[in-house]
Amino acid sequence: MTEDIKTTAPEEAGKNFILNFIDEDIAEGGQFQGMTVHTRFPPEPNGYLHIGHCKALTIDFGTAEKYNGLCNLRMDDTNPTKEDEEFVEAIKQDIQWLGYQWGNVYYASDYFQQLWDFAIRLIKEGKAYIDEQSAEQIAQQKTENEEMQRILSGDADQITEWVARDSYNYAAPNERIFVDVTGN
Repeated sequence: MTEDIKTTAPEEAGKNFILNFIDEDIAEGGQFQGMTVHTRFPPEPNGYLHIGHCKALTIDFGTAEKYNGLCNLRMDDTNPTKEDEEFVEAIKQDIQWLGYQWGNVYYASDYFQQLWDFAIRLIKEGKAYIDEQSAEQIAQQKTENEEMQRILSGDADQITEWVARDSYNYAAPNERIFVDVTGN
């Protein structure tokens, strides 16, 4: 038995919401009119690439390529105990094997001090806070809070306007937001 395959394509072949957003942004009058498209591929160098990475890097590098832009390789080396130079080199080799070349190589760890300084500034400005609850307390709060359950379950229709609006106001007292800034 042969099944019918749906072959209807979007108005323009090869277009998707990502490309539509980019087209809008770089078009005349767009917020990034005339600018070069930059993307980044941020793998964690704690293992070899898998099929999910390949999908992501195809989108990241392919989008940059489509717009004659630049895709940077940014190693998300945030857990030094699990990362290894062997994986960094394997990732680079795999990307090239798939036919792509990055513009620049960056490491997230190179920016830890800057990110720390940003966090401190936000705290001092009252736009962030340190949540000193234990992981267990946070987990308990999530399970006991009805609004949080709606958020975590993806039941967006049941989220109140206050929660949706206030979740972006990090300076407001809000049990539903957990900003965790940690350090030495």
